[in-house]
Amino acid sequence: MIIDDIIAAAVGGVINLTVNAIQVNLGGHGFWNGVGRGFAAFGSGAVGGWGALYPEFGGWAWGGAAVGATNSWLGGATTGKEIAIGAGVVAISGLAGGAAGSWASSNLGPAIVNGFSVTSPVLSQAISGTVGGAV
Repeated sequence: MIIDDIIAAAVGGVINLTVNAIQVNLGGHGFWNGVGRGFAAFGSGAVGGWGALYPEFGGWAWGGAAVGATNSWLGGATTGKEIAIGAGVVAISGLAGGAAGSWASSNLGPAIVNGFSVTSPVLSQAISGTVGGAV
């Protein structure tokens, strides 16, 4: 659904922009260069957030690769090899984290919900999503 795509991209973009701002990866390069670096941080986070919605199309990997490559560059990586390593590491961790979270949401969440006899579908989904996200 389009609204879900927009929300996921916006959340991912804001989170990545905030993390890079806290890590002081955006400043020290002049005003306009800092603005461009901010757009790069937001854009890659948006791609990562959007990719999280589409694991069946490799979204966990390509979303993670976009964030990993951009954040490596923003963090000071100067060679293509360093940036590629950042992309590869985060692509692999995106796949592993997405798969683990999906499994936990499907298997551990319902066990916890049933153990506490939760009958509300909203609360049930909230618990399953929280368990999956925590894993």
